[in-house]
Amino acid sequence: MILGNLSQGASRPTDHRFFSEIRESCARELKGKGFDTEVYLLHGGVGIRILNHDHPSIAQIAHLPISEFDFSLVFNPALENLSFFKLEGLKLSKTPPVTFSELSIFSLKRLHADGCMASDLPLLSDHPLEELSLRQSGLTSLHFLSGIALKALFLSGNPIDTIGDLSTESLSSLDLLKCPVTSLEALQGSPIEELNISGTKVSDLSPLIGSPLKKLEMRSTQISNLAALAESPLEILHLPGSPLRDLGPLSYLPIRELNLVGLRIEDLSPLCTMPLRKLSLSPDKLDESQFELLRGLDLSVLKAAADDEGQGPAEFFKKYA
Repeated sequence: MILGNLSQGASRPTDHRFFSEIRESCARELKGKGFDTEVYLLHGGVGIRILNHDHPSIAQIAHLPISEFDFSLVFNPALENLSFFKLEGLKLSKTPPVTFSELSIFSLKRLHADGCMASDLPLLSDHPLEELSLRQSGLTSLHFLSGIALKALFLSGNPIDTIGDLSTESLSSLDLLKCPVTSLEALQGSPIEELNISGTKVSDLSPLIGSPLKKLEMRSTQISNLAALAESPLEILHLPGSPLRDLGPLSYLPIRELNLVGLRIEDLSPLCTMPLRKLSLSPDKLDESQFELLRGLDLSVLKAAADDEGQGPAEFFKKYA
């Protein structure tokens, strides 16, 4: 996902051409001034991802309608030169560590500062943040986020064991990959649509009952029961490494992508009730009748863990059946 890459909605074709011309014009000027960039459209301006470490001074492009900078590939960007812009989005590289006092001149809606190791985290409340990424940043508490109504939060690789301090009334996307979190109670009643709890200590999905969840990553968890998902609008579900044997609660859900790699499922018949297009599983966990059931599914992709991402059913059965 490109940071803050917002949809233009149901714009007229002339609108699309107009915005495309703005993007192309900015890209040409940036190239002419020695910047190697990727330019993408945003609501009210453009975002640029700078690809060259030795780029010219940012001051040279202060007249361009840039509302977001992506410095994820640039070491130690000169943030003082950004004062020429009315930024809403900023993505920084993991090194060197940033101090959030440096960002006080902005009013950011989107900030990615993975690996920041900052000590002035409370200063983030000065921004109208909607999207925040602080992956692998040594966080042990989320109290500094208690007053921020985020829509998207990415926290993978932090040693946090609770999300109880989060304000979740607006939260639609949350990444807790490899965080030792034990409970999802804070998400009860939230508008969560995308959730990654892979590698956590979560064992109970009941706080997700009634949620608008569409995508769930739960690899290597302690979850053994999927009953809490029985009424969810799930479309994408990844389950490898969790102690699951029963897919019954998933029957008739709108799941189009399902990953069962490494799991020995006793009854695969719930798959026949889903609009599945992509299925990943382990051939060595299947018996003959299950291979036959798979032949009856209308799949675009059927693959084992080591297979190509786009492998079709014919190649799968040729290899394994």
